[in-house]
Amino acid sequence: MARRRQKLNPTAFKFHQGQLRFVRRVDFICWHIDHFHKISPMLRETADAIDEIIAMNAARNADKVWYGQNAIMRLNWDAGRLTPKDPRERNAAQYSYDHQGGRHLVDMNGIKHVEAREDLDEPDLGINARRALGR
Repeated sequence: MARRRQKLNPTAFKFHQGQLRFVRRVDFICWHIDHFHKISPMLRETADAIDEIIAMNAARNADKVWYGQNAIMRLNWDAGRLTPKDPRERNAAQYSYDHQGGRHLVDMNGIKHVEAREDLDEPDLGINARRALGR
């Protein structure tokens, strides 16, 4: 008698097809205050989309996972297009020791660009203002 092949469950089948992964990550550029003004609505929109996916009655759980992962991938795609862009080049680390005692190795790639931006200049709050803020 011929052995029958064991049927995979729908989630395992999607893994075998390469449609699902165990982990999805989102990388946000977070060095300018404008980024946070843009990130907040993006996260809310994705959370609402995932809530709608969870509430779907017509889809199987494996399909809901696939839809949810696609929502996260869309969020990552949108996060990659945030402006102002990341000033660093990929794979171009510029390590040097910090100027405050030289005990810490810091990647200086892109920091000069951030230092040169005038829109990031702020008045120093001073010690009393920081204390009022709880810092």
